[in-house]
Amino acid sequence: MTHEMANPYNQDPTDPAEGPDATGPAGADRAATTDSAAAAEGSAATDGSAAARGDVPTGDVAAQGTAADDTVANGTVTDGATPVNGAVPADGTADDVVPGEEQEQKKLAGPMALSIGTAIMSIAAIAVIFLTFLWPAQNAEPQNIPVGIAASEKTFNELDSQMKEVAEQNQLAIPFKMERYEDASAARTAVKNNDVQGALVISDEPGQVRALLASANGLEPSRSIAEFAQEVNQLPAQRAQLEGKQPSEEVMQAAMAGPDIQDLVPMSEQEQQGKTLGKMTLPLVFAGLLLGLASVGLLRGAQQRVLTLLAGSVLGGLIAAVVTVLTVGYVDGNLVSLWLSFTLGILAVAAPVAGLGSLLGSYGAWIGVAIPVLAYPLSGANEPREFLGTLGNLGEALAPGAVTKLNKLLVHFPDAALWQPLLVLLAWSVLGIALIAVGQLRDEQEANEDQQVFGETGEPVGAEDSAQAGAGTPGAANGAGAENGALAWNGTATHGTPQANAGEGIDPAEGTTPDEGTSNNTDRG
Repeated sequence: MTHEMANPYNQDPTDPAEGPDATGPAGADRAATTDSAAAAEGSAATDGSAAARGDVPTGDVAAQGTAADDTVANGTVTDGATPVNGAVPADGTADDVVPGEEQEQKKLAGPMALSIGTAIMSIAAIAVIFLTFLWPAQNAEPQNIPVGIAASEKTFNELDSQMKEVAEQNQLAIPFKMERYEDASAARTAVKNNDVQGALVISDEPGQVRALLASANGLEPSRSIAEFAQEVNQLPAQRAQLEGKQPSEEVMQAAMAGPDIQDLVPMSEQEQQGKTLGKMTLPLVFAGLLLGLASVGLLRGAQQRVLTLLAGSVLGGLIAAVVTVLTVGYVDGNLVSLWLSFTLGILAVAAPVAGLGSLLGSYGAWIGVAIPVLAYPLSGANEPREFLGTLGNLGEALAPGAVTKLNKLLVHFPDAALWQPLLVLLAWSVLGIALIAVGQLRDEQEANEDQQVFGETGEPVGAEDSAQAGAGTPGAANGAGAENGALAWNGTATHGTPQANAGEGIDPAEGTTPDEGTSNNTDRG
């Protein structure tokens, strides 16, 4: 018989070695790659590290049971180390601390701190709102009420010095801001034009003082001016008594009769019952806030927001004017003028809310809401603006105060100048629309910058070229990620970072799977 000798060189080179004595080209190749620290398909690393299809730096941790300086087989870590979810704890992690526990505590601490901060801010906001609404009602008093004095310069100076002397003796502030007019006609015109809240007509000869009032400005200012006229009317008799003289009969009769009071711009019966135009200010503020929040919350384009603000203000102003005419009853002939006033009032409140929201996001929108809410108590709708001093002047420069004054002038003082409240309302409206435009320009600029960085496909510009350049180079950059961040075949990574396929250009032999072609030499034993 002819005995055929087994040819070791006929062994399939793709078949793994059957034992430690395997010889032939395949065994020689495997030995060579083991000695050169580069396993077939670019997998093996020196210093005892075993990683499938990827270079693992010495001392780093690889996914799926590959660890630097230690051999990991089938997910088992030597030296007694037990990975959590297949990962070895990072350097510096205490043995008794589970990795990720500290991060969870930080994640829990973040929302807790945010909740506490939000609660504190809400409490502070509530306190400010209550203080802003209650302080004017508790501390309102006559301050710098404009009063006209129709008298000669000598009589006016005497009255001014006496008022200052009385205020100094009683340690009180003069509640009136007096302005001299040449005659009663000029003072009457000033009252009708709302240049002053009222006027006193004082003759050079001792006699009765005439008081010109405009109760449409409010009962409190009119009452204060009437009391002031009563004091001025008694000054001649008091002066004679201080000088030790007997007052004349005319002076005594004038003092006993009191001032002659004339109401040039009276308050209607409905207003005396509480149906005042000031009560329309708060609904206008709420309408503006609702319109502004809706435009910034539901719409995105600047053009849509501006058109919504304009249309909503016009239609909302018309509805508010019709309701006011039907319910109040004494402004029937002022429908068109009230429509204009209410439209500007709603727009002046809504536009800053939408503008700040477009520019600063939700924080800006809430700032826009806070401004008219805190400005309402200073608007003069509840307490006379003149009773609030400097804060009253500030309230007149804000939208609620301006619309309150404009409504009053349109209904009761048709000859008065309207430029001041109109200018305030237009300024707030234009400011809000300008902020919307600035926010839109900022968003477009950021979008253009993002497009330049990421391109039209949404991927970083140059990323594809970099991936192609590193694909054909074995072990390029020692960790260039596969396309779309996919892991290499065995998912080897250093601390969770995808590694490149060092031997990406080498295809596995036919009939061999990646796992079979990268079996550890220890498995073959």
